[in-house]
Amino acid sequence: MFRVDDGILFWHYRTKGSFVYWGDELALEKSDLDLFGRHSFSSPYLRCCGDELTWSFEESSGILTIEGGGEMYDYSSFSPDTYAPWYVFREQISDLVLPTELTRIGAYAFQGLYCLTAITIPDNVTSIGERAFDGCWRITSLSLPNNDLSFGFYSFSYCFGLTSLTIPNNMTLIGDGMFMGCSGLTSVLIPDNITKIGTQAFYGCENLVEITLPASLSRVYPEAFYGTNLAQGNVYFMGTEEQKEAIQIDEEHFGNDPLLNATWHYIQSGTCGDALTWMFEAATGTLTISGSGAMDEFSMMPPPWYSFSDQITTVSLPDGLTNIGRDAFYNCSHLATVNIPNSVTMIGASAFYNCPSLTSVVIPNSVVCIEECAFRNCTGLIALAISSSV
Repeated sequence: MFRVDDGILFWHYRTKGSFVYWGDELALEKSDLDLFGRHSFSSPYLRCCGDELTWSFEESSGILTIEGGGEMYDYSSFSPDTYAPWYVFREQISDLVLPTELTRIGAYAFQGLYCLTAITIPDNVTSIGERAFDGCWRITSLSLPNNDLSFGFYSFSYCFGLTSLTIPNNMTLIGDGMFMGCSGLTSVLIPDNITKIGTQAFYGCENLVEITLPASLSRVYPEAFYGTNLAQGNVYFMGTEEQKEAIQIDEEHFGNDPLLNATWHYIQSGTCGDALTWMFEAATGTLTISGSGAMDEFSMMPPPWYSFSDQITTVSLPDGLTNIGRDAFYNCSHLATVNIPNSVTMIGASAFYNCPSLTSVVIPNSVVCIEECAFRNCTGLIALAISSSV
């Protein structure tokens, strides 16, 4: 049952196919839905899509707008009676506007909207239903809120246009089939707090050659990486080899062979100042400091990289670093290369104490203070250039 009012067709159905309608009734065949919805009635088409949600579609702009708050209804693909009510406009919808008070996106809500190019999920959304964005082929940008989202099966499957992906920090699980068939993906960054990667999560992502995995990861379910190209690519694991060996990687039907056969890089990281972070890659021996400002002083406790200081061969310091902290690179016995940027004004006491593999250091003009023992026991130094400003 439908209602026609001033050239506008109103209809809505819930998951089980019961129609919700307003005002006088006008009986139409269900087969007329597409004809009336697309050709015979002018915009906007206003509908309900939740107890406190309405939607409208503006043909001239291609914008589908959801308004209100709370949970969206669930839909399905079993029959036209259970499709999302805007599905009839799937070839025209190019933009999607979601309200800030939306808390749940229904199952199959935006499946097959293949003209969408970007999706921004509001911060209050905590749940995304099964296949909610399945088959949105042209999406190139996906922004997820930084909270512990729950996902139904295959929520973003077959979004071919995605080429890279960053998972929010507060998520703990990547759901089953979540990015299945996203063949455009080449790299994925999975942050700390993720503990599990679900079955077929990245199944068929044939161009995926790089992924960053956290030390918090405890299990990878069957076929999570089946059909990817990781065997020819790289896994950057933010932990030690021992931590990697503790991960349960299901090998049913050889579905995770691409992950197991990838080149693994073991990386450790953390903070070393209010606006400074550090990262160490064991394979290259490189300790990279990023950010700006003063480095922490390590007089009361050793620097966070001290346990593998004998593996550090190169230190990379950023423009914007102002102080090199006390004891920062103490006992880095194999450190051979360091470039001190022009932003540094002070080198702390014992900063490079007992670095015998250093052969040359250039102190930039910006440095006005070098504290005691900064280069003590650097027995390999054959050239040390110090500016007149010190």
